[in-house]
Amino acid sequence: MKRLAICAILAISGACFAQKATELGPAPIGNGSYTGRVAAIACDPTNASRFYVGGADGGVWRTLDGGATWKPLTDFMPTTAIGALAVDPTNPQVIYAGSGEANYANHSRYGLGLYKSTDGGDTWSVLGAGTFAGRCFSKIVIDPSNTQVLYASITPAGGFPEKAAAKGHPQANGPIGVFKSTDGGVSWGQLTSGLP
Repeated sequence: MKRLAICAILAISGACFAQKATELGPAPIGNGSYTGRVAAIACDPTNASRFYVGGADGGVWRTLDGGATWKPLTDFMPTTAIGALAVDPTNPQVIYAGSGEANYANHSRYGLGLYKSTDGGDTWSVLGAGTFAGRCFSKIVIDPSNTQVLYASITPAGGFPEKAAAKGHPQANGPIGVFKSTDGGVSWGQLTSGLP
């Protein structure tokens, strides 16, 4: 019995290792064949061919054809460092992009607020800049029962020496932790006693 189990595990492991990744794009840019780190991915819950990726310092990109082609959406925004993405589960035209890459490294970039689009990523507004600038988004969650309620996990800009990625931003030492909005991201309060 043990021998049969070991053979099954080895067969499954071999099949897993035989898998190969398929590059979807965007096409490589910069020095060599790389585009940088993807820090966030969000899918349209009504259309499997439409999804968004957020680059560590490459902004938000959208595909409408399952990854065959890509369009940059936020090159004109205050920063292209993206740490989190969320698509409204009841209205996929509403997208949130949390700026600032939360991977806590010298080469990560701090954020300058929350970006919101109400037209599928064609136009954007900046929300919460006064609350979140100088820090990073690591997660955005939309309450499916009331999509005006959002939760955001905020981290410091990282690196060594401590907070090197904040590059001296005056709000780098602002509050971190979990924040909640009840008005679609316009205003935010920090949850200091845990999640409901």
